[in-house]
Amino acid sequence: SSQRGVALLMVLGLLALLGTVIADFQYSSQVDVRLAYNARDELQAEYNALSALRVRALILKQARKVQALVNGSMQAMGGASGAAAPPIGAILDMIPVECGLLSAITKRIDRSATGPGAQEDFFPGECMATSESEHAKIAINLLANGLNQGAQTAVANMLRGTLFDPRLRKHFEQDDLMGQHAETPDILVNALADWVDADHNQQGSLGDEDRYYQYAREPYRAKNAPFDSVAELQLVYGVNDALYAALKNRVSVYSSEPTIELSTAPIETILLVGLPAILKDNVGYDVLQAALPVLAQKLAVMKQMSSFAPLSVHLFGGLLDASGLAGKYDPQRLQSQFTDRSSTVWYTILAQGSMGNATRKIRAVFQAMEGSFYYARVD
Repeated sequence: SSQRGVALLMVLGLLALLGTVIADFQYSSQVDVRLAYNARDELQAEYNALSALRVRALILKQARKVQALVNGSMQAMGGASGAAAPPIGAILDMIPVECGLLSAITKRIDRSATGPGAQEDFFPGECMATSESEHAKIAINLLANGLNQGAQTAVANMLRGTLFDPRLRKHFEQDDLMGQHAETPDILVNALADWVDADHNQQGSLGDEDRYYQYAREPYRAKNAPFDSVAELQLVYGVNDALYAALKNRVSVYSSEPTIELSTAPIETILLVGLPAILKDNVGYDVLQAALPVLAQKLAVMKQMSSFAPLSVHLFGGLLDASGLAGKYDPQRLQSQFTDRSSTVWYTILAQGSMGNATRKIRAVFQAMEGSFYYARVD
């Protein structure tokens, strides 16, 4: 009986060991399967984002060609071009790019598809892509353009208008992590100009522009060359985290135009970047704030109608007058800060793809005339 008891214990121990091995193998298999599913979903999500990105880029490239063709036809017929031409390019820019629409188009084109596979989505998962014009932002590198004083002044005025926002005032009174700060928006704009210009002198004086940077923990010098990326703003004297957050989505290192395009600029950019720059010198920011609600509402209506009639500088001036800003802005500055002629060639495209629990985001800079990507980042 003792031998049978030992045998029973051995059998039970063997069964327990075998059960443990099987459970561990099953768990490992489930983990491997889940990892494989996740890897598949991540790859599908990335390709969904890439598909949306390329479709948006294709639309932007063709929009320029269509708009150029329409403008040429208007000129050939002796009519007005540019602002008076139908904004075909702008209409194409508004075409939505998302996986449901792409799948519907693909099914419609592929009429030969048969069987159950024909009912499946060509783009499983979700995807979408949007674009924003770099020409609707402040061309910050024009601060170094000494040959075009008008462009340099226009860019400086837009930066000052942005930085004079009362919500940013405290950042010109408090020290940053290096124990210093720009005391006024004018000083900060001059520091930005000193960063990109070719000399070593401070704007408006003969002082050394590098002296601000010698107090850093690791001293460095002003670049004296154009910005290569918006992130470089964080190296400029006076630009703390809050000011960088206020500027990073409003400036561009790609655009070479000193004006804001009314057709492509969002309402926020027109009101908070361009508008403060055209106010007369004796008009305070509080006057603008009082008129902003009415002006924003009128501008939103005009933007909705821009698919049929483009928003011109003349019409925008009429909106300013109707919103209580008559006599408060400089008409010459209005003409120099805004344009109704679209010359957009640089775009930032934001694409997102998802599949299951996986999501991929792509941010890319696209040159529509060349059809080339100059920057891309996948997150």
